[in-house]
Amino acid sequence: MYLTSVLNGTFYDFREVASVYASHALKIADQTIPPKQSSGVKLLAVMGLALALAYFLGWGSTLWTEYTYASTQDVSAVSPINLWGASTAPKWFVIDATTRYDKDNFTASHDPATHVAIGFVITAALSALRLYVAWWPLHPIGFLMMATHPMTRLWFSILIGWLLKSLILRLGGSSLYVQAKPFFLGLIVGESLAAGFWMVSGIMLNLMSIEYRPVVILPS
Repeated sequence: MYLTSVLNGTFYDFREVASVYASHALKIADQTIPPKQSSGVKLLAVMGLALALAYFLGWGSTLWTEYTYASTQDVSAVSPINLWGASTAPKWFVIDATTRYDKDNFTASHDPATHVAIGFVITAALSALRLYVAWWPLHPIGFLMMATHPMTRLWFSILIGWLLKSLILRLGGSSLYVQAKPFFLGLIVGESLAAGFWMVSGIMLNLMSIEYRPVVILPS
């Protein structure tokens, strides 16, 4: 029980998944790079190099930072630096789970077979409606994702994206939708640039001993 709890907290709780970022990068490349200039092999090579560098830089910088500083260097001075990794996650996934197991309080409070059957029926019904009924607005992926932690943070952004897409298609049709794509792809690239800019800004201000506040880009 203890070992599986450690594995769950270490390998299951991902905040970012590389394959998703890779698929997004390939989609952006398909939409922005002219066919005669695009090279899938070169793009994959660059992505692989970036991934390899990120692993070594990420591991090294994380270990150095968390063994060098007792708290964050911004004005909030949060301690420990990685509260989730150092305290919250081990407590949730390892200590609390092992304690419940020791007290025989580990039996699920629901019937797995019944809940799987209900989920299967609802998902199948939503899939059939979306396939055979043209006006049906609900996608089965929404049912599968609605109770997840990422959805509690991202639902409003998804709602805005859906609303803008619906308005563009209704007011301008497919031609306006195609013309608007570069703008929204630019928003994705702009968010990445903004995250990198504020990260570098924090490092530079810290090196100059100037007080600063962190700028959070991703939902936390």
